[in-house]
Amino acid sequence: MKNCYKTFIGFTVIIFFNYSCSDFLEEAPFSSINSANFYNTKDDASAGLNAVYSGFRSYYNSSIYQHGDVSADLASSGEGTGGINELDINPTQFQGTWGSLYTTINFANTLINNIASIEMDDDLKTRYIAEAKVLRAMTYFILVQSFGDVPLITTPTTDEENNFLPRTDKEQVYNFIIGEMTESIGNLPIEYPPSDIGRVTKGAVQSLLARIYLFRKDFPAARDMALTVMDSEIYGLETNLKDLYDVDRENGEEHIFSIQYSAGTRVPSTFTQNYASRNPVIITGGIGQQAGASIAAERDFYESFPDHYRKKVILLDSIPDPFWPQIIPENGTGTGKLQVGPSCMKFYDPNLEAISDGDANWPVIRYAEVVLIFAEAENEVNGPTVEAYNAINSIRKRARDSNGDGIDDPNDLLELPDLQDLSKDEFRVAVWRERELELCFEGHQRWDLLRQDRFIQAMTDNGKNVEEKHKLFPIPMLEIAANPNLTQNPGY
Repeated sequence: MKNCYKTFIGFTVIIFFNYSCSDFLEEAPFSSINSANFYNTKDDASAGLNAVYSGFRSYYNSSIYQHGDVSADLASSGEGTGGINELDINPTQFQGTWGSLYTTINFANTLINNIASIEMDDDLKTRYIAEAKVLRAMTYFILVQSFGDVPLITTPTTDEENNFLPRTDKEQVYNFIIGEMTESIGNLPIEYPPSDIGRVTKGAVQSLLARIYLFRKDFPAARDMALTVMDSEIYGLETNLKDLYDVDRENGEEHIFSIQYSAGTRVPSTFTQNYASRNPVIITGGIGQQAGASIAAERDFYESFPDHYRKKVILLDSIPDPFWPQIIPENGTGTGKLQVGPSCMKFYDPNLEAISDGDANWPVIRYAEVVLIFAEAENEVNGPTVEAYNAINSIRKRARDSNGDGIDDPNDLLELPDLQDLSKDEFRVAVWRERELELCFEGHQRWDLLRQDRFIQAMTDNGKNVEEKHKLFPIPMLEIAANPNLTQNPGY
């Protein structure tokens, strides 16, 4: 992807992907073309935008759960040892992540820079620019979370200039992110036709902004933006938690923005095999291939997880299991623990016909997170109000609903009661825990621990040899070698 002596110059040759609206998921390599000669028609603009989506998708297809969960305290790297799971991190790593994210940014910069001259519908042109700006902003959010100060590049790479930019202060990068996303809200639709499911919507940007405000500890803005999404009545909680993770029911009212994958296309999901046990039958329905087993629940986290409906739906530890009757031991009989520890079932696809050919999407943000953002931010602004309690208790109600019918059974309510009569500090801890349980294995844990100033203590308690430097990932060594103005993070 990149020459070790030229960090960004290689991005001037862009591999675009030619989509029709009906083939939004179908990536087909079009050609390698200099961008100056490419942007002539509406179809060129569509292909350029879909290249941005393709680049954005690549991070979620490979790095998200390793960076967000395996490097934290609730997940291990399955059968793997050492590495990011043990915070054994050095500057030779993250080259692929850095390069992929800046490739996505350059795709977006190139589209935004060139689309103005194309003769096409002005409203569509405005929408394409808004989509590209949001994806660029979210890519910078990933970068600044991961590495801290990073070069802020907003123009296409066509010469050496972008190769030697220094790191930009993260506060300036955050201001850029928030500004770009705020500007884009009014230029995006509420929803798309089925052929374009997976593109960013107005509600998706508002939801992601609520998350960013929460991470910036701008609690009034986080509360107001989350409340805007909730008051829109466009989204809602899936009544039965198990239905939420059914691959045949994806893109429902709780899925605000998901990375789309589809079996039998050039963009299938690999999450089922990555999250599954090594037991071949768990991932097959009979195809008999071994799973990747690259992430599993840590035993301490599994044991600490309250034994309610939510745990039974999303974590599988022994087979056979009454909540997952289709998953049987390899020999078809007997019982036993899964081979690499408890498996997360949020991405289980029972329809697999090949090991890496699944349908499971990745939820970038879903409505449950927005509800929890509101609860946390409202508490920080006004204390544990009725509205804050209603928000968090709606998540707990679904978590205890053993029948999945939305009706509180007295025994369920007794075992997992609604929260009440908490102090502001107690409510804060409660909502942090609720996030951990509700959003586990969706790539949030590391970032939550960092923003809550709990990372060092949590990793120490987890038995990891953690240091202050581990709050950031190192800038890749090849990037440092190629750019004399690029400094390394402390400690690496």
